[in-house]
Amino acid sequence: MNIKKTYLVFVGILLVFLLFMSSCKKEHEHTFSEWKTLTEATCTSKGMKARSCTTCELLESEDIEMLEHTIVIDSAINPTCEEDGMTEGQHCSICHKIIVEQKVIKAEGHKYDDGEDVIVASCLQKGEKKYSCTNPNCDYYYTEEYTIPTFSATEIYDQSIKYVGEIVTYNRKGEEYTLATGFVISSDGKILTNFHVIDGAYKAYITIDKKKYEITSVLAYDEKIDLAVLKIDAEGLTAATICKNPMSVGETIYAIGSSRGMTNTYSQGIVTYFDRVVKGISYIQHDASITNGNSGGPIINSYGEVVGINTWGILDSQNLNFAIFVDELDNLVYGNPITLVELYERVTPYDYLVNWLKENYNNTYFDGRVICYEEVKSSMMYSLSLDLETNELYIDVYDSDSYFALYISGDPTEYAFYMSYETIIFEYEIAGIITAETFSMNTPVTKYQYSGPKYGEEEIVDIAQKAICSTLSYLSYLFNEQSLDVTLVDFGFLLFEYKE
Repeated sequence: MNIKKTYLVFVGILLVFLLFMSSCKKEHEHTFSEWKTLTEATCTSKGMKARSCTTCELLESEDIEMLEHTIVIDSAINPTCEEDGMTEGQHCSICHKIIVEQKVIKAEGHKYDDGEDVIVASCLQKGEKKYSCTNPNCDYYYTEEYTIPTFSATEIYDQSIKYVGEIVTYNRKGEEYTLATGFVISSDGKILTNFHVIDGAYKAYITIDKKKYEITSVLAYDEKIDLAVLKIDAEGLTAATICKNPMSVGETIYAIGSSRGMTNTYSQGIVTYFDRVVKGISYIQHDASITNGNSGGPIINSYGEVVGINTWGILDSQNLNFAIFVDELDNLVYGNPITLVELYERVTPYDYLVNWLKENYNNTYFDGRVICYEEVKSSMMYSLSLDLETNELYIDVYDSDSYFALYISGDPTEYAFYMSYETIIFEYEIAGIITAETFSMNTPVTKYQYSGPKYGEEEIVDIAQKAICSTLSYLSYLFNEQSLDVTLVDFGFLLFEYKE
C-alpha cells in the first residue's frame, strides 16, 4: 500500500472517530498528548503527525511540510587531450533528483609546440626533435628524426649575401689600405675574417647587405692561424651557420667574397684535399676560384653551412686555394676588446714592413728571400728583401762593380752594413755599424772593419757613407711610392732627411 492510500484510510477512520466523540467537546476541555509523527516528510511528499486527548481520546492530526532537497555538488571534470570532461552539476542525495545537469566537454586532442632539438642535425648526422603537448596537465610528447636540407647553388648564394660583407681598411694617412671579406657569426655584430686583413689597419668598415658599418673593436685574434673576430655596433643581423664537422674530398663547396673588389663574387668547386698541413696549420684545399679580396670570406657546404675561411692561394696555379678550418675558432682567446688603433700601435714599424713584404711579394723567391725590386737610377739596382728563415730585412744596392747591403733589424738603434768593391787594380770589403738616431748625410762612418789596400781606406769609407745615404734615400722613396704608413723616423733615423 502506498503512502497516499494509507493517508486516505487514516483520514476516514479519523472522521468516524470525531463524529463518535463529538460529545466530548461539550463536556470538558481537551488535554492533548505530544504530537507523534505518523509518516515522515520527504523532499517529494508531506508527512503527518497526530495527537490525542488524554481524557476522551479525541484525535487531531496535521500535515508535516515537505523537506527541501539535500544538495550535493557534482564536481566538474576537466577534459584531457584524449578524454571528455564534465561541467559542474547538482543533485539531491535523498531523492536523487537532478537539480543542475552536468554537460559533456569534448576532448580537444593534443596541441604541440614547435619542437626542441634533442640532437641537432648537421651535415653528417640526423637530428631528433621532441614535440610536447602544450595543453596544461598533459605530459604527452613524441619525437621525430630529421635531416637538414641541401640547397641549390642559387639558394646558398641568396642566403650568404645576407651575412657576407666587404671589408675596406685604411692606413694612418686615411688612404685605402686593404680590401677583403668577412662574415657575421652572431646577430649582435661579431665578424670573422683573417688577421692579415686588419693587420696594419688604422680604421676599417664592412658593408653587409648594402649597409655600411664601422669596425669598432677587435675581440680576439691569432696571427699564426690568421683569424680575427671583429665587432660592429649592430643588432638583429643574419648570422652564418657554422659546421665544424670534417669535410671529405670531392664534396661540393662554394666561395663568396670581394674578389679584386668585385663585391659578392660567387664561385663553386670541390674539396681537393681534406687536411693540407702548411707550416703547422691545417687547411681545406679546394679549387673554387678565389683571388685577392677573398681573404676572410667563407667557403660553404651544400647544406648552407660555413666550413672554412679562405686565407691564401698559390698564384699561377690551377686553383690551388686554402681555407682555415672553421673549428679553429675554438682556439681563439677572447680578452678585453681593443680598437684597431690599439692593434695598429702594437705592431712595430719593422713588423709592419715585414708583413707588407709577405703580403705583397709572397710568390717571388730568391735564395730563400722574398724580394721587391725597384730601379731608382739607371746605373744602380736597389732591392728590399726579406729572409724567410731569419725574418731579417736587407736593402741591397748593385752596379757593375760593387755590392752594398744595409741590414734592417727590429731594434731601431744600430744597423749593420756591408760593402764589397772590385776593380782591375784591387778588391776591398768594408763592414760596420751605424747609430740610427745620430746618422745624417754628413755623418762619417766610424765603426767599421776594412780589408783592402790601406792607401784606399779613406776613400772607401767615404764611398760606404754615401752608399748608406743612398740606401736610406731609396728606403724613404719606397715608403712614399708604396704609400706605406711608416717613415725613416719610425726606424730611428731622427736626423736623416730624404733628398731627391
